[in-house]
Amino acid sequence: MKKSIIILLLSGIIYTANSQSLNVSWSTQIGGPNWDVVTSITELSDGNIAIAGTYYDSISIAGTKYYSKGSRDCFLGIINPQGEFLKTTSFGGEGYEYIRNLIPAENGGMTAVIQYNDKMQAGGQSFTKKDQVNYAFTFFDKNLDVTNKTIIASKKDSRVTGYQRNTDGSYYFTGWFEDSIQVDDKLYVTQGDDNVFSGSLQQGAKLKWFKQMDAKGFDKSFAAKADKSGINYMLGTTGKGDFAGMKKPRTVGEEMTHLFVMENDGDGATTNITYPLYGLEIEPVEILNDSVNLWILANFKYSAYVNGIELISYGANDVVLLKVNQQTKEIKYYQLGGLGNETATGLVKSGNQVVVAGSFTDEITFAGTTLKNEEFGTDIFIAAFGEDCTPVSLVTFKGNQSEFPCAIISSGTGIYLAGEFTGILSADGGTLTSQGDEDVFIARIENCPAKQPLQITVSDYAINKNSSGWKLDAGEGFTGYLWDGGLSTTKDLIVATPGEYKVTVVDKDGCVYSDSISLMTKKSASINVDLKEPHPFSLYPTLTNNNAYWSPSSDWVSMSANVKVFDVTGKIVLKQEIKQVEDTEYTIDFSGKPEGPYVVEISGQGFRQTSKIVLKK
Repeated sequence: MKKSIIILLLSGIIYTANSQSLNVSWSTQIGGPNWDVVTSITELSDGNIAIAGTYYDSISIAGTKYYSKGSRDCFLGIINPQGEFLKTTSFGGEGYEYIRNLIPAENGGMTAVIQYNDKMQAGGQSFTKKDQVNYAFTFFDKNLDVTNKTIIASKKDSRVTGYQRNTDGSYYFTGWFEDSIQVDDKLYVTQGDDNVFSGSLQQGAKLKWFKQMDAKGFDKSFAAKADKSGINYMLGTTGKGDFAGMKKPRTVGEEMTHLFVMENDGDGATTNITYPLYGLEIEPVEILNDSVNLWILANFKYSAYVNGIELISYGANDVVLLKVNQQTKEIKYYQLGGLGNETATGLVKSGNQVVVAGSFTDEITFAGTTLKNEEFGTDIFIAAFGEDCTPVSLVTFKGNQSEFPCAIISSGTGIYLAGEFTGILSADGGTLTSQGDEDVFIARIENCPAKQPLQITVSDYAINKNSSGWKLDAGEGFTGYLWDGGLSTTKDLIVATPGEYKVTVVDKDGCVYSDSISLMTKKSASINVDLKEPHPFSLYPTLTNNNAYWSPSSDWVSMSANVKVFDVTGKIVLKQEIKQVEDTEYTIDFSGKPEGPYVVEISGQGFRQTSKIVLKK
């Protein structure tokens, strides 16, 4: 990861601060001798992360090795927020198996859409083959055992592309099929080339409804989302002719592919269809919604049209992010591209930002920073956008061959990214090395405010009567502190020698920040406190005549001090605590005290000095 460094030179002290808002906190890998692919990740109700994928031959996960039963098998694992695997399993049959979708389910478990072409075993249950392509909506408990399932099957090519849990506990899904598809013993036949479908499952995997969208062209769905109001959103493309009984807007060419957003109510009835983007070659990626806007992510080649404005790709393939206001229908957009091939694969909402995951082959410029792929293949980018589609920050995963992001989710201030890599993968100074053709990686990225809330302050410190050093202070308001080398786990560090000192802190949201300070030269610190008596105390009834005064030397400034006054019996009769000494004159008020001798003691960090005062009335 490239870092932006700010260097400030103050009185021989160098401060450094990381100004990026996206920071990689950890990464780990799954791999074997052959081709390993991650297909989906999701956050479970307990805050842990489930990851799923497929592999050839064998795969090692957290020290456990699994062997495939057929051409490809599936793996499924649960990881805690620190990157440690808690549970893992593998399943499959004589053919190939994919886990296409993975989302949280009731009772702390998860549900997945498993694609397979022959009978198989998973989670203690058998799965039968109904046709050439089979999809099983499968429910797993916390122990990764299968509790329920329902199966749909198609004769030719098909895909379940979207899967989302609704607020009422039902599950909304979308996809497309060629030729025919069998659902709950009913056969649906295409009206054209490819047809789009949507459906809903009740808890327990029982089919609630299923609908086919009639159209005459090539129609496909790519993603699905549900909102709190019960509206389901489907993102897809449609070719020639009208779609689902609704006319497309007039375009500049008949061969244009239209990106559509379909809204369905909880019973599957279509409530609205919009066409925010069209072009020659468009690939929808993801849709998400908040209370006001729909965010749409897509890839395009050659050209695309938004509000009648033509976007020309800078290279082979570009990325476009759309923000559609659901009330005003206003569209804002951002085009991300370079001379090579840029491909987006995921979109999430993180705080008040949207974050896009993708890959690039040449170079990209984002938020004033140009990143170049120095090696053959692809590098990964994670780009954060503000609420008006404005670029904010960027982080990259680089390697010596090819890296590709496959799935991304957000969790609080954290973002989890899963993908594939060959050779060496580098992120934030750490490296992973693939064990075979392609390995799987998963990483946590902190998406925290770009403003650095941490800056080490330094002040002189009296270590003892004859030596002095510095007090380094990381400030209040953090839940954890760690100074390099384990020198301290508190906000303060006392040092006596020059050098570079670094502290890492964690705030209440889990955001991690670091700052370092270089102490260039050792100063001799003379720590003296001069007590001075005023003119003899008088009997005049003015308050000042009952005061003694003391002034600290400059070396005491910013330190803390305790003032104690003892009478002849050794009893403390006055006490004063100064948390941070300033360059001023301090008063000791003897009002109401009897005349006679007193001892004044002033002490600080490792230093103590006394002086005698006689009060006369």
